[in-house]
Amino acid sequence: MEQENNQPKPPVNLLANILGNALNTSVKHGQQQAGLETRTCGSCGAARPDGTELSTCAYCGYEFFSKP
Repeated sequence: MEQENNQPKPPVNLLANILGNALNTSVKHGQQQAGLETRTCGSCGAARPDGTELSTCAYCGYEFFSKP
């Protein structure tokens, strides 16, 4: 028969296990530059976000696109 080891087991540090697991499985994100591409109004120079459906300037009323 095998002898059983009667020595007490060391206490398990649950917090260290949880934190270690969280750090090992976390997704690492890189840094990105924030930015917005803009166009300016031909009349007053106000910014107009690129890709918007605005047809007139909100500040001076200049028409960005000529109507047919």
